[in-house]
Amino acid sequence: MKMKIMKVLFKTNKHLEMDIDYDVITNKRIKNEVRALLGEGVSRVKLTNGDPVSTDGILMTNIVVEQTGTNFLTSVYLRFLDGEKTSKEVKITYPLGYPFKPPKVLVGDENYFTLLTDLESMWRFIPGNKKHKKICPHCTTIMCRGNWGPCMNTFVVCNEIRYNILIVRNALKSVLLNTIINTLLNGIYVPIESFLLDKEFVGMNSCYWSTVATGKTL
Repeated sequence: MKMKIMKVLFKTNKHLEMDIDYDVITNKRIKNEVRALLGEGVSRVKLTNGDPVSTDGILMTNIVVEQTGTNFLTSVYLRFLDGEKTSKEVKITYPLGYPFKPPKVLVGDENYFTLLTDLESMWRFIPGNKKHKKICPHCTTIMCRGNWGPCMNTFVVCNEIRYNILIVRNALKSVLLNTIINTLLNGIYVPIESFLLDKEFVGMNSCYWSTVATGKTL
């Protein structure tokens, strides 16, 4: 069955038109999740806690089905929408053993696991992370084989990636705030992060400053 899917582009009057031959996607689970990403049959896909999935803030820009020998691999290309900006393009490729094996993810041109290594130092300053505990992002990500299971799906992966994007965005804002405090406020701490950071990350900058002020090593 060949279908033309219409998806409204964010903040424009244009549309993204894709001709998708769903019959090429032989894995029924992948087919249902791809259709859900495009707003079709969303009720067939659930989060791990049973909640319905949402396509809010997710824009699928392309679908590619590549043949390797006698097998077909499906990849979806997404962007996460946030205000006036969009994230880097995210490529999710489903392995032959999906959903018993996790998908492979690229953010821009970089492997998702490589980017998680860069997040390791930032995670210590997330509010609620007691005693600035060092966390291994590779061990906590659902993309790790030890954490992945057939109950996981594309939307669970998207939620994790979006959360990590928020961590990076707020960490970069924190660096900027530190510079402002040092250069304009003579190092006097003022809780301006409560106005500039996303609500759930307010306190990230405070963690940094309380650590530096006491002379402890980061």
